[in-house]
Amino acid sequence: MEQIRHLLRGILQFFRRTVDAPQAIQFAGTADSGSFQLRMSANAPGVVPDSLFEALESNKLLTCRRIAEANGGRFSAANDERGWLCLTLYLPVAVLA
Repeated sequence: MEQIRHLLRGILQFFRRTVDAPQAIQFAGTADSGSFQLRMSANAPGVVPDSLFEALESNKLLTCRRIAEANGGRFSAANDERGWLCLTLYLPVAVLA
């Protein structure tokens, strides 16, 4: 569970440093019997989703992806229909218990 807390803190720190208006970060979560999905999006001009997971020493999002995958989940980045940066985290519900 501590790894999951670290993962979520890393994502929030990334958004606070990166987006124009941190108060405008949008969160949406869904869960079913086996998995949990958290989608976070914000206006982040100049951020290219493909470069977010490059192996840089200070890359918190790469660490977040590794934690998600080590716990049976996934973590991805894309631009949504508005051009906003959208990070999506999928985790098995069992990891959150």
